[in-house]
Amino acid sequence: MPDIGISPIIVAQEEGYFTEQNLNLELILFKSAKDQDVASQIRQLNSAISDLLAVYFLNSNGLKVKAVSVIESCFLLFAVKNSRITGLEDLENVEMGLSFNTVIEYVVDTIISGKEVNVRKVSVPQILIRMKLLRIGQLPTAFLPDPWRRF
Repeated sequence: MPDIGISPIIVAQEEGYFTEQNLNLELILFKSAKDQDVASQIRQLNSAISDLLAVYFLNSNGLKVKAVSVIESCFLLFAVKNSRITGLEDLENVEMGLSFNTVIEYVVDTIISGKEVNVRKVSVPQILIRMKLLRIGQLPTAFLPDPWRRF
């Protein structure tokens, strides 16, 4: 998935570090967490960069997986250009694109918990689609991983 956490692995592969160690690595980039979870469930993956919620859900569905390292990620709330959204209070009844049952939804729920704001969550699992909908104005807000702030 498009996430800054994968960067060291891509660089290591490009620099030939895995080959030097006689490791055969095939990187598969998924467009959504759901696609990656399905690949894990049908045992197409030996390992994955994911969130702890995915580890929980995969284990609860009978696939024995474990987290072996932690990568810190940053998520940001984006709004369409020229938006009047400047704070949480401006999100009342505003649609927000995110991926359901992921750490992104958990972060959104945590941020708005205890606040008197009703965000209308819209499931858009694929990050690139979420960004495109935001860019063309079909989605007023979206919650995305940090690297997307540059676009």
